[in-house]
Amino acid sequence: DEEQKKAIKSIDNAFIQLLKKKSFDKITINEVSKTADINRVTFYNYFIDKYDWFQKYLYKQLEAFILLEKNLILIVQTKKFMIIYNAYAQLDEHFDNIYLLLIDRTTPFHQDLETISKQSFQEKLKSINNFSNIELSFETHYYVSISIGLLEWWIKENRPWSVEQIAKKSTDCLRNWII
Repeated sequence: DEEQKKAIKSIDNAFIQLLKKKSFDKITINEVSKTADINRVTFYNYFIDKYDWFQKYLYKQLEAFILLEKNLILIVQTKKFMIIYNAYAQLDEHFDNIYLLLIDRTTPFHQDLETISKQSFQEKLKSINNFSNIELSFETHYYVSISIGLLEWWIKENRPWSVEQIAKKSTDCLRNWII
């Protein structure tokens, strides 16, 4: 509903505002509530704790990137880069916030991104091949390591290539790797 969206947006904005001033591990729910101009109870109506907020926020920010992993085989079969392009375009749109989450080493950014990405990619792999558990683990780790590494490189380097350039290069590399 509209009230819920407004409260969550206020909480999101409060966290981002506070992250500009201090590290994630130093942020308290009291500070978030005060900055968001909400009651503490309102925060807990939507989130278990700040780590729950972080995971949900990260998922929202990286939704297109996560869908990329679910649709990986489509990329290779259609030989198009639109899915990768859309993922990087979303990252570009939310660049400042994602950059804050990435550079603050006290956030669970890396662990959560890896977990979410592995789950998405494994779902796709299971649907197309009958991998043993060790094969599935290896394939997943290999791809997720590469994709997260590229994502972090692009962010840390302050987007040295346009969305179109990184999508094309990633697609070309992915085709060479899989085919």
